[in-house]
Amino acid sequence: MSSLQLRAAAEERFAGSTQKESLDFAADELMYELQMRRIELELQNESLRELQHELEESRNRYRDLYEFAPVGYLTLSEAGLIVDINLKGESLLGRTRSRLLQHAFARFVAPTDTGRWHTYFNELLHTDERLECELALRRKADSPVFVRVDSLRLEQHGRPTVLRVVMTDISERKRAELAREKSELFVRTIANSIPGLVAYWTSALRCTFANDGYLSWFGRSKEQMIGVHMADLLGAELFRKNEAYIQAALRGEDQQFERMLVKTNGETRCAWAQYIPHVVDGEVLGFFVLVTDITAVKRDQEQLRVSDVALKAVSQGVIITGADRLIVTVNDAFLSITGYAAAEVFGQSCRFLQGPLTSEQTVTAIRLALQNGEKFSGEILNYRKDGSAFWNDLSISPVFDEHGKLTHFIGITRDVTERKIAADELLIAAAAFASQNGMVITDPNGVILRVNPAFTRLTGYSPEEVIGKTMSILNSGRQDREFFQRMWGQLREKGFWKGEIWNRRKNGHIYAELLSITAVTTPDRGTTHFVGSFSDITDDREAVAEIHRLAYYDALTRLPNRRLLQDRLAQAVAATARSGHCGAICFIDLDNFKALNDTRGHDVGDLLLVEVAQRLRATVRESDTVARQGGDEFVVLLEDLGADSGEALVLARLLAEKLRESIGRPFLLQGYEYHCGISIGVGMFHERDTAENLFKHADLALYHAKRLGRNTLCFFDPSMQAALDLRSTLETELRQALKGGQLRLFFQPQVDVARQVIGVEALLRWQHPQRGLVPPGDFIPLAEENGLILPIGLWVLDSACALLKAWQKDPLLRDLPIAVNVSARQFRQPDFVAQVQHILETHATHPGRLKLELTESLVLEDVEDSIAKMASIKALGVRFAMDDFGTGYSSLSYLATLPLDQLKIDQSFVRNLPGKKNDETIARTIITMAQGLAMEVIAEGVETEVQRTFLEAHGCVTYQGYLFSPPLPLEALYEFLRRSNAVAGQGR
Repeated sequence: MSSLQLRAAAEERFAGSTQKESLDFAADELMYELQMRRIELELQNESLRELQHELEESRNRYRDLYEFAPVGYLTLSEAGLIVDINLKGESLLGRTRSRLLQHAFARFVAPTDTGRWHTYFNELLHTDERLECELALRRKADSPVFVRVDSLRLEQHGRPTVLRVVMTDISERKRAELAREKSELFVRTIANSIPGLVAYWTSALRCTFANDGYLSWFGRSKEQMIGVHMADLLGAELFRKNEAYIQAALRGEDQQFERMLVKTNGETRCAWAQYIPHVVDGEVLGFFVLVTDITAVKRDQEQLRVSDVALKAVSQGVIITGADRLIVTVNDAFLSITGYAAAEVFGQSCRFLQGPLTSEQTVTAIRLALQNGEKFSGEILNYRKDGSAFWNDLSISPVFDEHGKLTHFIGITRDVTERKIAADELLIAAAAFASQNGMVITDPNGVILRVNPAFTRLTGYSPEEVIGKTMSILNSGRQDREFFQRMWGQLREKGFWKGEIWNRRKNGHIYAELLSITAVTTPDRGTTHFVGSFSDITDDREAVAEIHRLAYYDALTRLPNRRLLQDRLAQAVAATARSGHCGAICFIDLDNFKALNDTRGHDVGDLLLVEVAQRLRATVRESDTVARQGGDEFVVLLEDLGADSGEALVLARLLAEKLRESIGRPFLLQGYEYHCGISIGVGMFHERDTAENLFKHADLALYHAKRLGRNTLCFFDPSMQAALDLRSTLETELRQALKGGQLRLFFQPQVDVARQVIGVEALLRWQHPQRGLVPPGDFIPLAEENGLILPIGLWVLDSACALLKAWQKDPLLRDLPIAVNVSARQFRQPDFVAQVQHILETHATHPGRLKLELTESLVLEDVEDSIAKMASIKALGVRFAMDDFGTGYSSLSYLATLPLDQLKIDQSFVRNLPGKKNDETIARTIITMAQGLAMEVIAEGVETEVQRTFLEAHGCVTYQGYLFSPPLPLEALYEFLRRSNAVAGQGR
């Protein structure tokens, strides 16, 4: 009942009552009304509480839906800072909420999409519409996450505008798209590498794939070809001709047939077509079409058919080869001469006619003529199928097509053996053979044909024991290969040679003989035989002379050896002490001689040594000594350079430079032009000294010449000895430093655009107890040379991983990765992968926090080995960076195959930014390349804000250099990180 109703009832009762009764009644009514009002208020309060409870429950449900939504929700300020984010958003960005709030969203966008995000963000700030885009987000140790971003700008009255952003994970779809694109590219690359036309047709006769050759043949683009019906492509008439083959292919039967086709340009070609069914679980889904243009083959077959008829009528042997010199046809006369059947020669090279006595010189002449497309004519000793030899009067002519392209070779052969035998007999009969000296007659290849009785008396060999063999049967081994090369060279040039030679009798005794060899030639100056005449000239005096030569002279170059050089040097020093004149000793080493031996063989290496010896001897004065130390080392002793030490130094330099220039001219080694450089170390002397000291001085100067870059000249200076002593001391102390704990790790921070530290690079320092902090440039090259870099590198890697393990307990440091440099010698160890794995397991280190930095030259030294090792280490979870990128000669094809995570722009390019156009171009190219290969890019050596601004403007958002911090010891690094963290906290 309402208050008005209560009041009306009270008035009605009051009207019919006494005054007292009326007052009592009114009081009761009033109390009743107050009680009812109290009850009414309590009911209202209860409803309000229920409403508030429902509102709170609704708010909690909304918060749960927001927090645990399957998509990422976040709110951005107008400056692009994250002001709110749900759990899914944390997961997508790979960081906790405390590390995300008040940080720029842009820093979590992959470098490849940074520009896209900035454009998208600016557009959002100026529109009220909902906008979408796709981005790649980078996470610390994982692969990028791909998301679709839906955003809307919200204006709030009295408060700053915010952006509501929804992120949906589309990584699986993006990876599937990338995989499909790579698969399609892979298939197309393979199909385009197949000669001919390749296409795929479905069972509905619709084209779903065609390679470039197929598209070009029919004059269509890929878009025009995909989906076209075969009947529309071939035309009604050709489709009708092929329909039976098509239906057979759709039944699962392979089809092959020949067909004349007309290309879109009107050209008629002969083609060989194949239909290969595509069958899956017994069902034919379609078929592959392979078409090969055989027009040229058909034309050649017809030409050969016509030629075959003509060849049968020729009486001389005829042989025809292709441009590849493989036999395509021969006539009956050729088969009759050689004794082979046609099936035995088709497809073979003509080398099967050569034998043990076939002249290599003539074979070489034929090969050179064929390589140059020239005609060859001459006589050559060939062999029949039964092994018998015959003289072949051979003529070979090249055949060219209308475009000047070599297509065939035609050879004409005639057996002229009888004529050759008759001519040889006449020439042999003309030679005197009754001499009391030993006589031997050989063919042009040195094979013995006849010997006289004096030969048997002097050598102990009967005619039956030597005929058919070469003169090498008498070889004593005392003359080297160079001796016989000179002998045969003079024979070919002059037709005569005479000299002393050491040979071996049948009983093994070595004897000296005076030998003369005369070439028997034809009127056209062709050599048919060699006639040798010799007599025994052995006596004690000559034997002693030979022993002396072997003891004091180098067998290969005929130069004085080390023993004779030491004797002459001692005499020169003594003479210098008496006369007061100066002298010099030059140590000479051939640059990269080992590479010549490895690639061309030791025979060619020996030829070079002989040529070098001759040039050195021809360059110096008659009074000077040229000696061979051994291997590729030579020594030149310069005497009587004058009394004035300054003038003597100038003269020694002049003579040494003449030596270097002489050797610098190209050498012709077996038809191969070779350029050789030499390093020269010179030691001067003008007073009595020991040969050992002079050798040491010149050798030390040579060592410095090589360190200066080879092909150079260096004089000994006392400071060199001091430097060598210092180097020796430093090497000993470095070994003690490794054992005594003197090595230290310094750390240089790596920062992002917000100057937040995202990692550090570990740098090696040596804290010497007396010298103080030794710069790495003073001891790391030494460690590389003496092998200490291996235990040192292992110590650095072990220390870094131990530190990463310790940092896992510190919230400030646990997400901080360490980059460690790896030397070439360390990386090339066979067990390097096992070393890394063992260290990671020993310290239980998170592998994603370790980053190995390799130099460009190291990786490309052996690309296959590098890729294999990097892939194995990458499988452990370790990341890779390429240090000093851009300073070497990277191949992009190799770079794309390397499992790299980061490229470092070398400080030599950063130093001149901006301003130097070449360095600007290189820096931009490296950034673009890294983005294209989905790699991070970091610039090292950043020292000015101008450099950092230029790099950021071109997409490089990670830096390292003195602008931010020098390399710091561990305690200083901790203080730097605490300060950086405090500054970041104030910014929030």
